[in-house]
Amino acid sequence: MNSFRLRWAGRTLCIIFLSFSLFACTRPNTLPVIGTLEPKSPLIFTANSRDVVEDRLEVGFSISDVEDSPAKLELSAVSSNLERVTGITIDCEQGSCLLTAEVDRKRPSNVKVELTLKDSRGGVASSSFSVKIEPDYLAEASLGALQTALETAEAGAFLALSPNLFSEPVSWSIKEELFLTKEVNLIGPGSDLLTLDAGGQSRHLRIAKGLKLSIEGFDFTNGQAQDDGGQGDFEALGGAIFNEGVLELKDITITSSQAVKGGAIYNFGQAAQVIIRDSLFGGKSEATANRASRSGGALFNDGGRLELYGSQVNFNLADERGGGAYNLGETATMLIDSSEFLSNVSLDGGAVKNEKGSLRVQNGSLLKDNTATEVEGGAIFNTDSKVEIVDSSIIGNVALKGAGGGIYSFGENANVLIENSHFQENSAISGGGLYHEVGSGPLTIKASIIEANRAENFGGGVFSGGPSSLSADSSIRANVADSNGDDIGYGGGFFYIGEDSSGISLSVISNNQPDDFAQPIPDAALFQLLGLDPEKLPGNR
Repeated sequence: MNSFRLRWAGRTLCIIFLSFSLFACTRPNTLPVIGTLEPKSPLIFTANSRDVVEDRLEVGFSISDVEDSPAKLELSAVSSNLERVTGITIDCEQGSCLLTAEVDRKRPSNVKVELTLKDSRGGVASSSFSVKIEPDYLAEASLGALQTALETAEAGAFLALSPNLFSEPVSWSIKEELFLTKEVNLIGPGSDLLTLDAGGQSRHLRIAKGLKLSIEGFDFTNGQAQDDGGQGDFEALGGAIFNEGVLELKDITITSSQAVKGGAIYNFGQAAQVIIRDSLFGGKSEATANRASRSGGALFNDGGRLELYGSQVNFNLADERGGGAYNLGETATMLIDSSEFLSNVSLDGGAVKNEKGSLRVQNGSLLKDNTATEVEGGAIFNTDSKVEIVDSSIIGNVALKGAGGGIYSFGENANVLIENSHFQENSAISGGGLYHEVGSGPLTIKASIIEANRAENFGGGVFSGGPSSLSADSSIRANVADSNGDDIGYGGGFFYIGEDSSGISLSVISNNQPDDFAQPIPDAALFQLLGLDPEKLPGNR
């Protein structure tokens, strides 16, 4: 049952929809000056894609009980899902109205449209209806039907498998990769219902250069990009997907896939782009991990753009670099938004290796329990690149034999920003939370907490060898240097080597062991004490 109220001059008229009939309940002496809004179609209106001509949706509704002339009425509409329905226009004639809108049919969606009617005296009426936008579903749910549809589809087609055809989860075996050369939108029933199993014989998909397409609702497993034998082609790249186009993925799971680079996905070229939403790479245990025999255990972005939203990259392995992902090249851009990288492993850059590219982690993202087994960067290894960590957490990462439990960064162009973020319980040989190498570019820490990190040698919280800026609203506390007790480590909170400390302002730096700040050493390097007397801070040792 739907209801809405009409308001005028402090008086109220109650209109109730019941089985699409109208009943009015009024207070005595209350006269409505505004009409009612009644969708001609049911409140749940299904718009099949074949009924939407050139991406336009039409819905009729009526206006009744109007005292004003039509010229004095103001009718407006807004969609609660603006990325799906835009450009709404309304035309009315003698109480019969037609709403026309532009729709995005990339995927099924439920859209709520709010209608508001105002008269010249300030009276208001409102109503709403839902629009369910669906693609044309394939008549048959089979791999053969899907392959045939891909072969015969026209550019821009929407190929969809209805969830109603899958009473239980199904696995389809594929023998060779599907090479997509047309711009299509491929919609599966859901990653929990349909698995495409390559059986370790081939990758699943290859997307040709210049294409723009979307894929949703599939589980890809056991993909294998075969070693190219040193021939230099692409056969060894991207265990499940090799992309040279513009690819949007949603509700995708990729597990147990392998390649030389990019165990799950390889994104190649400056014009290539992969946008990932609400997806899972690597599963929930080591048994479902993706693996790269060299770099990018799950994801490899080679000069293009890679974006993740609301996704998980977990339990992946790279035998060399970038356990979760590798971002490579001056044109490479990687964005991690509201996503998680958990328990990934590699020699360096347990979660991400960023080399000469741009990396931003934001909006509640979490990098946790990742490991660099031999070199640096338990979570992130940054080489001559820009890294921004904003509104995110880096927790429990380990560089077993190197520096930078949370982040290791070096190179004259290495530029690191930490803002409103949390580094906790990371560990390394030096720079338990963060290690910014001598000679690197600027390090900026704003409004962040760096706590309970550990280093065997120097800089339990932070080691910085480049120009550093530490804002007054940051906190560096309860970090430990010399965690192995061999008396060769210090700078429990902040270990800084540099001649210019003008960017370092007073912050809460306390309860770090064996000290909050490093002390001068014979080579005349300056270990700035941030303008504070460490012996006067509580809890210092």
